[in-house]
Amino acid sequence: MGTGQHWEKTSCVPVSIPKSFPIQRDAHFLTVCRYVERNALSAGVVARAEDWRWGSLWARRQGSEALQGLLSAWPVDRPKHWVRAVNRPLSAKEQERLRTSVQRNCPFGDETWQQRTAERLGLTASLRGEGRPRKTRRNGNGSTLGEN
Repeated sequence: MGTGQHWEKTSCVPVSIPKSFPIQRDAHFLTVCRYVERNALSAGVVARAEDWRWGSLWARRQGSEALQGLLSAWPVDRPKHWVRAVNRPLSAKEQERLRTSVQRNCPFGDETWQQRTAERLGLTASLRGEGRPRKTRRNGNGSTLGEN
């Protein structure tokens, strides 16, 4: 789903390290696949995502049987109008949630699944923002400021 740069200590050459994160097997999986299959379109290399000959969307639709045989089956069915969906831009919310999962390597799914999966895999730290939690200021009577 993306790569981060890692500087090799001996040569100072950037090395790509693949980033990965668990993905819920439902519409969240399809969101990630839309993001991946529309990469060439997002980069402005093609007018339609299905025109990128080196992509899985093209391969599934127009590739040889041997090429299609290299592609893995998906854990969910593609919607009937998948190509139309891939060509539609991701919403700002979808992009932000995906970006967070890529940057933090945190599970991508609904909140309940995300929390359960993070706990099971020891990834709960990936669900929190960077840095220390803010301290809560207390007033003289022990309640936090802003409380009644």
